[in-house]
This record gives sequence, structure tokens and C-alpha cells, in this order.
Amino acid sequence: MNEVQSGQNGAEAKKRNPLRLALAGVILLGVAAVLYVIVSASFKPSGPADLTEFKKGALEKLDVPETPRPAPTTVFTSMDGKPTTLADFKGRVVVMNLWATWCAPCLVELAEFTAHAGEIHQTGLEIVALSVDGLGEEEGDPRDVLKKLRWPFTAGKADNRTVSILQNHHNALIALNRPLPVPASFLFDGKGRLSVIYKGPTTVETVLGDLDHSAGSREERWLRAAPLAGSSLDHDLVRTRSDVVESVVHFRNGHARENAKDLAGAVYHYRAALAHHPGLAEAHKRMGNLRLQEKNLQAAVEHYRQAATANPDDPATRFALGDTYRMMREPDKAAQEYREVLRINPSHLNTRVRLADVLYEGGHRDEAIETAREALVQARDEDNQGVVRILETRIRSYRP
Repeated sequence: MNEVQSGQNGAEAKKRNPLRLALAGVILLGVAAVLYVIVSASFKPSGPADLTEFKKGALEKLDVPETPRPAPTTVFTSMDGKPTTLADFKGRVVVMNLWATWCAPCLVELAEFTAHAGEIHQTGLEIVALSVDGLGEEEGDPRDVLKKLRWPFTAGKADNRTVSILQNHHNALIALNRPLPVPASFLFDGKGRLSVIYKGPTTVETVLGDLDHSAGSREERWLRAAPLAGSSLDHDLVRTRSDVVESVVHFRNGHARENAKDLAGAVYHYRAALAHHPGLAEAHKRMGNLRLQEKNLQAAVEHYRQAATANPDDPATRFALGDTYRMMREPDKAAQEYREVLRINPSHLNTRVRLADVLYEGGHRDEAIETAREALVQARDEDNQGVVRILETRIRSYRP
């Protein structure tokens, strides 16, 4: 992924537009492999958006080469302070445009949208101009600017949450995770799914040409997203790699939604990740955690078991399985999983304590006492007096 400056026009610009930067790994197998390494290197969602970088105005555009995803719920507030959601535009394609009064390229872009209002309205597209004034050091009067432009579309104010949501969408797709510039625009299709990201100024012609982007097949979307014209390799390995890339992108987005307490959104993306890559252990583990929160123990176990099959030496998955089986009152199965944890990490004291408990609950009193004594020796060696006291009490209670 790299950044280049714009400056081409006409047919040549359309063919080799440097603003059309994308996750275009499906074009070349090597690119896909590199992208997988980069994207899978980090699953951390972004923190609060850093608006100090907005003035750099990096010129970049990304056509999202991924199954479109639902947008978050509350997105911005109107100029009158009314909370507004993407659902208010249900059935319409929406472009959310971040801009500022002190950003000259932003004003040029807004003027172009205004000049082509009739053409834009005919397509049913709605453009929402979201001012970031007040979030950085400089602040102007967005109402006055829009009034002078005779802005013919929706307008509102972006708060920190709005910018963070859009930044997270960006970071789920772009490995370098740089702060968004202004202007920056996000195109959502009629189903409320993110379709295209534009970093830096875009044009009316470009936006109108992207209205049906999410309706294309994956190969069509990836080809359109490529920074250079070309063709796709018709090979099973390419298709397999592209599935892996899409699953990783969905996983990252699911993780971001989970951290934002949007559990429904997290489930949507984890399911999509597993649809592309059924053996993605971490996605199964996350789904197991979410199902456990819902107290759907059987569904949690099914996901944890899938995770354990894909990665049998992950102690966290085995530990979660043991705890879930114990809640389901299946002590023998719980004991089996705790033993797996100890096979992987023999020094895990908490697991040994749990193993003693479920052995006793399963009617294996002598083995429970022996295991508790082993744990007691370990706790004393580690000078863990709290666990020592617990185990001394447990051992007495285990005895007839």
C-alpha cells in the first residue's frame, strides 16, 4: 500500500487513477500473500481519532475489496443537534463526507458536489457533509460556509465517536492505520453497508461510477479496486488466498465491534469470517465467548470445540471449554479439557485447582484429593497463600 499524488485527467486517469488504492491482492498471488501477513499482524482497533493529522490531506482512495458490512447505529448529529442514524436514509446510497472550514480542498469538493446537485439527486444519492470543526485546534462556522455554498444536501456535525467509528472502518481494511485526512468520504450502499472509502478529494464522476460497486461479485469488486488495470488469475490457490484475506478483514472488524460493545455487529462479522475461513480458530473462540455471555452454553461449546480442533494447543480455548462444560454439569468432559490445559502448560495452578474440583464433582474423590495435594505443593512453592488456604479447605471437604 502506498500513497501517490493525483494529477491525471480523462481516460488515462480513469485507467490508472492513483487515487484508486485498494486491498487488491486477488490480482497477484504474491500481493495477496503479503496482504495476509500485514493484516493478520495486528487485530487491535484504533483508539480515539487523532485530528491533528487531518491537515495533511493525503490523497488516497480505497474501494473496499470485501463483502460490504453494516454501518454502526448512531453516526452523527444534525446541525440542530438531533441524533441521526444511517437508518434514516434507508434504501438510499449515502456518502458521508468529513470536512472542515479551514480545509481548502474540502471547500473545493463541496462546491463541486453543489454544482452537480441536479445530477446527483437524479441518482437518489444523498451526500452528508459532516463538519469536524471543533474537534481540532481550529474552528470555523460550518453553517456560514454551507449557507454561502447554498449546500443542497444533508449536513451535520461529526463528534469524536463519529470519527472513531469511521476510523475503525478504515483500520479494519488498511494495515498502516494512519489517521483519516480531510476531506475523507465513506460510501454506504442502499442496505447500509460500507462500499467505498475515499481518502482525500474525490469527484462527482468517481462517486457516481461507484454507486453499484457493492453489487458486483467479489472478483469484480477486487478488479475495480486494483490501482492498476489487469486481470485475475483463475486458480484455486488465488481463490483460497482471497478467502483468507476476507476472513481476516471480517475478523478485525468483528473485534472492533466487540470492543465497541456492539455485540450484534461483532457476531455478524465473526460469522462472515467463518463463512470464508471455517477453520479460523480465533473467530470460533470469540464467538464462543459471545455465546457464553448470552448463556447459550451449547452454542459456546460448539464454537470452542471448533477452535480447539483448528488449534489444539491453545490453552485458553481448552480452559474455556472446561469452564463451560462445568457450567453444563458435565464434570468428566470438563476434567478432560483441564487435563489438556495442563498438558500444554503443566504449571497452570488455577487449572489444577479446577481439575480437582470437577474430579470431585464427577465422583472421583481419591483422584480429586491427589490432584488438590499436587496443587497445594505448587501453591506453597509459589508462596501463593490465598490458594494454599483454599486448597487446605477443599482437601478437608473432599474427605469422607
